[in-house]
Amino acid sequence: MDEATGHGDSWSKRYHAEPWRRAYWNGGDLSGGRAHPDVVESLVFGQEHDNDVRIVLLVRLMNDKALDETLIADLKQRIRTTCTPRHVPALVVQVDDLPRTRSNKLVELALADAVNGRPVRNAEAIANPECIDRIVETLNSSR
Repeated sequence: MDEATGHGDSWSKRYHAEPWRRAYWNGGDLSGGRAHPDVVESLVFGQEHDNDVRIVLLVRLMNDKALDETLIADLKQRIRTTCTPRHVPALVVQVDDLPRTRSNKLVELALADAVNGRPVRNAEAIANPECIDRIVETLNSSR
Protein backbone atom coordinates (compact mmCIF):
# COMPACT_ATOMS: atom_id res chain seq x y z
CA MET A 1 0.00 0.00 0.00
CA ASP A 2 1.27 3.45 -0.91
CA GLU A 3 0.97 5.35 2.38
CA ALA A 4 1.01 8.78 0.72
CA THR A 5 -1.96 8.07 -1.55
CA GLY A 6 -3.72 5.14 0.09
CA HIS A 7 -3.66 3.26 -3.24
CA GLY A 8 -2.44 -0.28 -3.84
CA ASP A 9 1.12 -1.06 -4.88
CA SER A 10 0.30 -1.61 -8.58
CA TRP A 11 -1.31 1.84 -8.82
CA SER A 12 1.68 3.40 -7.08
CA LYS A 13 4.15 1.75 -9.46
CA ARG A 14 2.24 2.97 -12.52
CA TYR A 15 1.86 6.48 -11.06
CA HIS A 16 5.52 6.85 -10.21
CA ALA A 17 6.64 5.39 -13.54
CA GLU A 18 4.79 8.00 -15.62
CA PRO A 19 6.39 11.44 -15.13
CA TRP A 20 3.77 13.45 -17.01
CA ARG A 21 0.97 12.10 -14.79
CA ARG A 22 3.11 12.86 -11.77
CA ALA A 23 3.50 16.45 -13.00
CA TYR A 24 -0.21 16.92 -13.58
CA TRP A 25 -1.27 15.15 -10.38
CA ASN A 26 0.83 17.51 -8.27
CA GLY A 27 -1.34 20.49 -9.05
CA GLY A 28 -0.19 21.12 -12.59
CA ASP A 29 3.06 22.74 -11.59
CA LEU A 30 5.00 20.93 -14.29
CA SER A 31 7.26 18.33 -12.68
CA GLY A 32 6.27 16.72 -9.45
CA GLY A 33 6.84 19.78 -7.29
CA ARG A 34 7.48 23.42 -7.96
CA ALA A 35 9.01 23.30 -11.42
CA HIS A 36 9.60 27.01 -11.60
CA PRO A 37 9.31 29.67 -8.91
CA ASP A 38 7.42 32.02 -11.23
CA VAL A 39 4.65 29.51 -12.06
CA VAL A 40 1.64 29.55 -9.73
CA GLU A 41 -0.26 26.84 -11.62
CA SER A 42 -0.51 25.37 -15.08
CA LEU A 43 -2.75 23.32 -17.32
CA VAL A 44 -1.83 21.17 -20.32
CA PHE A 45 -4.09 19.94 -23.11
CA GLY A 46 -4.04 18.96 -26.78
CA GLN A 47 -5.16 21.39 -29.47
CA GLU A 48 -5.97 20.18 -32.97
CA HIS A 49 -3.69 22.18 -35.25
CA ASP A 50 -2.64 21.70 -38.90
CA ASN A 51 -3.95 18.10 -39.12
CA ASP A 52 -2.12 17.17 -35.93
CA VAL A 53 -2.43 17.76 -32.20
CA ARG A 54 -0.09 20.15 -30.45
CA ILE A 55 0.53 20.30 -26.73
CA VAL A 56 -0.46 23.64 -25.23
CA LEU A 57 0.78 24.70 -21.81
CA LEU A 58 -1.15 27.46 -20.06
CA VAL A 59 0.63 29.11 -17.15
CA ARG A 60 -0.53 31.42 -14.42
CA LEU A 61 2.50 33.32 -13.19
CA MET A 62 3.34 35.21 -10.02
CA ASN A 63 1.73 38.67 -10.04
CA ASP A 64 4.84 40.59 -11.03
CA LYS A 65 6.01 38.17 -13.75
CA ALA A 66 5.44 38.15 -17.48
CA LEU A 67 5.99 35.31 -19.91
CA ASP A 68 9.00 35.96 -22.12
CA GLU A 69 11.22 33.88 -24.40
CA THR A 70 13.69 33.14 -21.59
CA LEU A 71 10.97 31.77 -19.30
CA ILE A 72 9.41 29.76 -22.15
CA ALA A 73 12.80 28.20 -22.96
CA ASP A 74 13.38 27.41 -19.28
CA LEU A 75 9.96 25.77 -18.87
CA LYS A 76 10.43 23.70 -22.02
CA GLN A 77 13.89 22.59 -20.90
CA ARG A 78 12.58 21.56 -17.48
CA ILE A 79 9.80 19.53 -19.11
CA ARG A 80 12.24 17.95 -21.58
CA THR A 81 14.54 16.97 -18.70
CA THR A 82 11.95 15.78 -16.17
CA CYS A 83 9.57 14.16 -18.65
CA THR A 84 10.55 13.49 -22.27
CA PRO A 85 11.06 15.58 -25.43
CA ARG A 86 7.67 14.31 -26.57
CA HIS A 87 6.01 16.17 -23.67
CA VAL A 88 7.49 19.57 -24.52
CA PRO A 89 4.62 21.93 -25.42
CA ALA A 90 4.46 23.48 -28.87
CA LEU A 91 2.84 26.56 -27.38
CA VAL A 92 3.17 28.20 -23.95
CA VAL A 93 0.62 30.88 -23.11
CA GLN A 94 0.27 33.08 -20.04
CA VAL A 95 -3.26 33.38 -18.66
CA ASP A 96 -4.82 35.29 -15.78
CA ASP A 97 -6.95 32.36 -14.66
CA LEU A 98 -7.54 28.70 -15.44
CA PRO A 99 -10.93 27.04 -15.77
CA ARG A 100 -12.04 25.06 -12.75
CA THR A 101 -15.03 23.33 -11.28
CA ARG A 102 -17.03 24.71 -8.40
CA SER A 103 -14.91 22.47 -6.16
CA ASN A 104 -11.77 24.20 -7.52
CA LYS A 105 -10.44 21.37 -9.71
CA LEU A 106 -8.86 22.31 -13.03
CA VAL A 107 -10.90 21.25 -16.08
CA GLU A 108 -8.62 20.46 -18.99
CA LEU A 109 -11.18 18.27 -20.80
CA ALA A 110 -13.77 21.04 -20.99
CA LEU A 111 -11.09 23.46 -22.18
CA ALA A 112 -9.84 21.01 -24.82
CA ASP A 113 -13.42 20.53 -26.01
CA ALA A 114 -13.99 24.28 -26.39
CA VAL A 115 -10.63 24.95 -28.04
CA ASN A 116 -11.21 22.11 -30.50
CA GLY A 117 -14.75 23.20 -31.41
CA ARG A 118 -16.60 20.45 -29.55
CA PRO A 119 -19.45 20.92 -27.09
CA VAL A 120 -18.10 21.53 -23.59
CA ARG A 121 -18.63 18.62 -21.20
CA ASN A 122 -20.26 19.38 -17.86
CA ALA A 123 -20.49 23.09 -18.60
CA GLU A 124 -22.82 23.56 -15.63
CA ALA A 125 -20.07 22.40 -13.26
CA ILE A 126 -17.58 25.06 -14.40
CA ALA A 127 -17.24 27.90 -11.92
CA ASN A 128 -15.61 30.35 -14.35
CA PRO A 129 -16.79 29.57 -17.90
CA GLU A 130 -15.73 33.04 -19.09
CA CYS A 131 -12.16 31.90 -18.55
CA ILE A 132 -12.61 29.23 -21.23
CA ASP A 133 -13.94 31.84 -23.66
CA ARG A 134 -10.88 34.07 -23.09
CA ILE A 135 -8.47 31.18 -23.62
CA VAL A 136 -10.24 30.06 -26.80
CA GLU A 137 -10.06 33.63 -28.12
CA THR A 138 -6.36 33.89 -27.25
CA LEU A 139 -5.50 30.58 -28.91
CA ASN A 140 -7.54 31.36 -32.01
CA SER A 141 -5.60 34.59 -32.43
CA SER A 142 -2.29 32.67 -32.22
CA ARG A 143 -3.06 30.20 -35.04
